[in-house]
Amino acid sequence: KMTAQELGISAWAMATLCPSGWGTVLTGLLARAGDAEVVSELNWWSAAHLEFAARQAPPVPQTLLAALTGRCEAELERIQQDSRSFQDGPPQAAASLEPWAKRGQSRSEE
Repeated sequence: KMTAQELGISAWAMATLCPSGWGTVLTGLLARAGDAEVVSELNWWSAAHLEFAARQAPPVPQTLLAALTGRCEAELERIQQDSRSFQDGPPQAAASLEPWAKRGQSRSEE
């Protein structure tokens, strides 16, 4: 059984390379990708691969695209939180070292 990420890259490869029988395989991959279990495991990159593949094989499955949109929105929130945590790290580390104390200043003098 393929993971969500394997489904994404496989669908992208089928839609990009178009090997013999790619439409049938892609239809199966996209059907599997629409399962709630798979959608919940997708990262934004794999969701993008699936969206690209879905648009190469009309008719575009609208329910799958809606599920991918929802997943990308959730991923966006997670990525933004990770980014905030990463960006806040250096200032917090510097503040915890209190470099101003080494110069004889107190926080209230700043």
